[in-house]
Amino acid sequence: MKKSCLHISFYILVLCGLSSCIKNPVQRYEDLNTSAFKYGFVKHHIVTEQFTLASWAKLDKDNPHLIIYIEGDGLAWLSKRELSKDPSPIHPLAFQLSSVDPRQNVVYLARPCQYTLQLNLGRNCEKKIWSSHRFSQSVINSINEGIDFWKNKTNAKTIELIGFSGGGAIAVLVSSLRADVLFLRTIAGNLDHASLNRHHKVSPLSGSLNAIEVAPEISHIPQVHYVGGKDKIAPSFIAKKFVLNLNCKKCGKVVVVPEVTHLEGWVQNWHKLLELRP
Repeated sequence: MKKSCLHISFYILVLCGLSSCIKNPVQRYEDLNTSAFKYGFVKHHIVTEQFTLASWAKLDKDNPHLIIYIEGDGLAWLSKRELSKDPSPIHPLAFQLSSVDPRQNVVYLARPCQYTLQLNLGRNCEKKIWSSHRFSQSVINSINEGIDFWKNKTNAKTIELIGFSGGGAIAVLVSSLRADVLFLRTIAGNLDHASLNRHHKVSPLSGSLNAIEVAPEISHIPQVHYVGGKDKIAPSFIAKKFVLNLNCKKCGKVVVVPEVTHLEGWVQNWHKLLELRP
């Protein structure tokens, strides 16, 4: 029987020891802002039609290529039945990966309501935005507007999207709306939330779009989907099923990274993984 109030994000919380690893939202924001400054990133808040997005970037306006990292689902749940009041990530893996990316024109884009509630910038931040509607059309449109903001600011011509976990789904869904995505990479991506939630026997994301449904629309985009060999949250069969739905044998590739879990091992391997161009 399905647990009606349980989602994948809770399993991630379990991995870090439940409440023992949770800093308050202000601390989470300050820690990220301090790390971002250390790595040369500058903070921006992007006002889109529905949400205000938190973002940090290290820019080279003479570079025509823009690299955008999209964060995962963050702290969506506190327990099996209690939603978090603030979805800002405990471990912002997408930022950690962006910080070790040696390239220029690198942008870190948080999801709606992450790192904004504590600054009273959380417009339209109902709890469903980080639960049942985390991949809703309004969320996808907002991230797409955020990408437009950075593209216009840098005068970039092409874009590379990199998404972690639920951010992988966002990257896929946004790619289906754009004609300027040169490369697509996902890390432990939730590329078929319907299948993944059935696998974990948890309730469906009733208000969300499903990335796998737009797979045929992005078959023309070179793409690679990295999965951890020890990832019990997003097993490799999800990415493999997604690639099969591209309807093109050479369009996308699944790369299984041994000894890596959903959260651990990616930063240490990222330089090497970046060498694999889609």
